[in-house]
Amino acid sequence: MINSSSKVNTLKYDLLMVLITAIWGTSFVVVKELVRNLSALTYLSARFSIATLVLFIYLLKSWKKIDYEAIKGG
Repeated sequence: MINSSSKVNTLKYDLLMVLITAIWGTSFVVVKELVRNLSALTYLSARFSIATLVLFIYLLKSWKKIDYEAIKGG
């Protein structure tokens, strides 16, 4: 038997999947327009630069914990 909180969670996750699908589908149109106006190399360079910056900021705290032994082991 399904209780009401389970139905609410199911609805929440279904709506979240619809939102994610809408964002994902919209990205195709955005990329198509960007590549029409920019070269593919420029688009990819900007995309990977932004991703690098975001990851750098996100991982900044964990990078402070890296010592010589961790680098040597890697």
